[in-house]
Order: sequence, then structure tokens, then C-alpha cells
Amino acid sequence: WFVNLEGVGRGELAYAVSEGRWRTLPYRPSIPAAAERVASQPAFRLVRSFASPGRTDAGPPTRAGHRAITLSGLVNGRPPGPLGSQSDDINSVDADALITARDFTVALLREVDSSLSG
Repeated sequence: WFVNLEGVGRGELAYAVSEGRWRTLPYRPSIPAAAERVASQPAFRLVRSFASPGRTDAGPPTRAGHRAITLSGLVNGRPPGPLGSQSDDINSVDADALITARDFTVALLREVDSSLSG
């Protein structure tokens, strides 16, 4: 199980169900299903699913047969940018977005652990 966090310091948190625009790579259904269950909790009512148009670090483990998911901040429905540029600095990070990402990630991991332990 792999959880990839990308650009979670801005925008509204979302979880990807697939990645790639032309050659779509769907994630194994069990981890997006776990994310959906977590997103149904009142604390995460604004978290939604999306199809990532680009490749992410969840792709290689997915292609290798593992369960993986990407969590990303979305700004106007798109991943935030530009990341890794001179304009990407600490002043553009939203502390509340980071807290939501942390809390959702912990809840997701607990949901996965719970589903595995039966």
C-alpha cells in the first residue's frame, strides 16, 4: 500500500482514482474505495475524487501490482502549480490545507489497517 502526497499545501484535498490523460492507469479499487469511505465522514465532506491528468509517484507501484493512491490539493479543479519553481515558496503554503491532508492521510491509513485486520 502506497500513499503519495502531491501539492497538498494548497487548494482543496482530493484523492485520485486513476492517472494519465491518454494512457489512463486506474488504481487498484480497494484503496480509492477506502478513501471514499473516509471522505464520507463529516470532517472530510469537502474531499472528493478526481482523475489525475498527469503521472504521479503512485504510478510505478500501481504498475508493479501494488495498491497505491495519490492525494493532491486542487485549485479550481486542477493540481496546484507551479511546484518546484521560484514562485513555489513557503508563503504559498496553506496551513489548513496541510492539516486536512495530514488528518485525511491518517484516517485513510487507519481505514486500510481496519479493513486488513477484519
